[in-house]
Amino acid sequence: METISINLLPKEFTAEEIKQGKFYKIQAVGISVILLMVFLSVLTISLRIFQSSKIRSTQTQASEAETKVLSYSSKQASLLLLKDRLSAIQKNATTTSNTAEMYNLVTGLLPPELISGAISVGPDGGVLISALASDSNTLDRLFSDLLDREKNEGKISKVSVETLNRGKDSLYRVSFKVEKK
Repeated sequence: METISINLLPKEFTAEEIKQGKFYKIQAVGISVILLMVFLSVLTISLRIFQSSKIRSTQTQASEAETKVLSYSSKQASLLLLKDRLSAIQKNATTTSNTAEMYNLVTGLLPPELISGAISVGPDGGVLISALASDSNTLDRLFSDLLDREKNEGKISKVSVETLNRGKDSLYRVSFKVEKK
């Protein structure tokens, strides 16, 4: 069944109603857009505030970590210095140096009758000795032992007498230098 509808209102009224309906729809859409924009703005601002607080806390943690790392840098420098010193000590402990080698060689060749006053070893391995001998045979044996290639293991190149004198007490005072090859 069909329903019958009769419109007794003037046409201007219905046209006005249609215009108002469109106007209300446009207003509803406009208000919806404005509300959506307000919502998005509030959301953006709240996200910005949240991110700012996160950034600040991260920067604080980063500065604390940087401070901690910087406090370790002085310890690291000390540890590196200590490591270098330990490696130098270990190197010196495992290998005999030229000075110690020459000192041991020369003191091993000194005859027991010779009284050594001073023995000094230079960084190049040269040895300077001041000594007293009771007779010339002791000095002769000393110099022959120092110059003998088998006894000096080929490590002594030259022996030069700096001073040699005999005192009133019949002791020979000698100062000589032994040079390393």
